[in-house]
Amino acid sequence: MSENRPWWRDPRLLLLLTGAAVVATAIAGAELARPCSVAQPCRPSAVSAASIGLLAGSMIAVYLHARTAAWLATAMAVTFVLADIADPVMPWWVYLAVAGHAAVGWYVSDPARRAGDPGPAGTPPVTDHRPAPAPDTRLPVLGRRWFALAGVLAVVVAALTWWSYAEQARKDAQQRAALQVTGTVREHVDEFTARVDLPDGSSVKVDVLDAADHPVGGPIALHVDGRGLRQPVSEPYDATGWLALAATAGSVALAGALRALDTNSALRRLFATAQPVRAVRAVENYHEVYVFLPGSGPGRAAVATMPAVYADPSDADPSDADPSDADPSDADPSDADPSDADPSDTRFADVPVPAVLYGDPRPGKWCAVQVGGRLRVPSDPVESLLDVSVDTVTGEHLPVADEPAVELTLLAAADRRATPAEPRLHRMHPLIAWARALGAVPVTLATVGQFVAGLVAPLDAVAAVAIAAPLTAAALYFGWRRWLRPYLCWNAGGLVEVTPWRIVRVTWSARTRVEQTEGGGVLVIADEDEHEEDEDDGETFVAVVARRHFRLLPAARGERTADELANALRYAREQALATAGAVPPPTVEPPRPPVGPLLACWFVLASLGAAALLWLTAA
Repeated sequence: MSENRPWWRDPRLLLLLTGAAVVATAIAGAELARPCSVAQPCRPSAVSAASIGLLAGSMIAVYLHARTAAWLATAMAVTFVLADIADPVMPWWVYLAVAGHAAVGWYVSDPARRAGDPGPAGTPPVTDHRPAPAPDTRLPVLGRRWFALAGVLAVVVAALTWWSYAEQARKDAQQRAALQVTGTVREHVDEFTARVDLPDGSSVKVDVLDAADHPVGGPIALHVDGRGLRQPVSEPYDATGWLALAATAGSVALAGALRALDTNSALRRLFATAQPVRAVRAVENYHEVYVFLPGSGPGRAAVATMPAVYADPSDADPSDADPSDADPSDADPSDADPSDADPSDTRFADVPVPAVLYGDPRPGKWCAVQVGGRLRVPSDPVESLLDVSVDTVTGEHLPVADEPAVELTLLAAADRRATPAEPRLHRMHPLIAWARALGAVPVTLATVGQFVAGLVAPLDAVAAVAIAAPLTAAALYFGWRRWLRPYLCWNAGGLVEVTPWRIVRVTWSARTRVEQTEGGGVLVIADEDEHEEDEDDGETFVAVVARRHFRLLPAARGERTADELANALRYAREQALATAGAVPPPTVEPPRPPVGPLLACWFVLASLGAAALLWLTAA
């Protein structure tokens, strides 16, 4: 989707809405359908399960490969009709929702509707039509991760399909061999569970499709055996839910593989067919090229962001480049001829330099660009085309909105007094961080723990502890990583972000941007990425969500509001430019987990969790 268009105008949302409509109408239609009975039991339907999986798959696949989503929506409609012909239960208006979902799938699959707005600016005149120059080496294979994901999901699909049929066959055999008894419904435990009194005087909980179909005091026929089977005769065991998951996984695998194939086909067409050729200016880094086009007026430029790799990997070594030698201010874009350019003069220059563009520079289109004689091969279509202000002399700017100046009134007192070399710190309030970290435990036990407990029920104390103890430990470790470990540290030498899983280091420069987003977010965007394990130049994103106000809970030491944090970072960047890189960046070490408090919390919460699981399974 083009960044020039708001998210709510993305036509792919229509497929999500129609999918939700199918779910809502199907649920409403099922409520009106005849209830299951011993004479007409609700038997498992593999076709119906496949239809559910294809519906979910189409709603996911539309963001991976829209044409695949259209075919999946059509397959969902066909399987829905086949399932309802075999067991007619749905009213006619559910068919309308299903047909509408398939129709919207084909509507959204049109690339012209997904391309978005063409952008705010025109383009330079086309000087020629010819294919992009073929690189000396083979074109890269794009989308390797999608191919890998498709392979992994194919294995998952095979495993889920085998398990579904094997489990269904095992349960069918168990039901055929079981005794059929008639019990009495004592109470409704919840919407899907009834407590039934058996003829031998015992009482058991029975899972049902809808407790309202089994009135209290009424009879209910059950398959019963000595291995714990308590299955209503009118509602035979159904393992086709695994098939629905398999269909969803298979849909995602297919969409990912076809996306990767289409990406590689589009890349090869760019170098095999004639493309419009334009003289432009560009700024390059390792992973992207920013192509500058005429803007909407004086002092404006339209900047097309093009993800790209180097056709020749040796071009990615700027060790011999001196960007300060690049002086494009006196260059004429119409004279841009990359064959005459000196790579050492323009490689990674901070200002746009002459380049040659092959292709149509609009979002969703494929382009190649030559900068200083180096061919940049696209790794994805053009991402965005944004109208921005530029310096009328140098043209220096990056494709972001103008930043506000530092407001000294919004700087915390400690930030105003800090020297350029003094490290400053920002982190989440400890009480909030600990509350969120500990809150991960009941969420984990209530979801994963209760699911596992239901599989192995009935539980004894040892089994409950065996489930609760590792899950509590895992939740606490995740909580420490996610909320207690992260913090920011900066000075005029740079910014260090300790994230849940790594350390990101940013060196301040004139091109480092500090932006504020909705909801209290502060985003730092730089062109250098260095962290503790490796170093690779590229665009770095540091995102922090800070509190907007300190109303209910006073600020902790080192905590700032979003406005204070954004201004403190901009102030440090100004200090860095004033000191011309003379200040070294702050040194930080990865935080160690607070073993004592975490162990104490683990002991208490694991004990409470085991007791809760015992109570829930016994209820």
